[in-house]
Amino acid sequence: MKKRNVDQEILEGLKEIKAWQKGKKKLKVGIMPLDEFKQRTIAIAKGKLKPKKGEPKIWFSSKKSLTTALEEKNKNFLKLLTS
Repeated sequence: MKKRNVDQEILEGLKEIKAWQKGKKKLKVGIMPLDEFKQRTIAIAKGKLKPKKGEPKIWFSSKKSLTTALEEKNKNFLKLLTS
């Protein structure tokens, strides 16, 4: 069995999301290392940082974690997020 490229899996998963979200709101995701995400969250909570309009509301710590979220077993959850 051929080993799949993580980037290819992400693109395929995002294409599937796009296919079933037609007419629904778009789900923006971002990738940021966990330590940076923690700092960002604390800065937002302290009022030192205000998220810009259009920034992702869902963050992943790596491409691998995004790939895991896009797996078949999580598709119902993703549909819930985009409805």
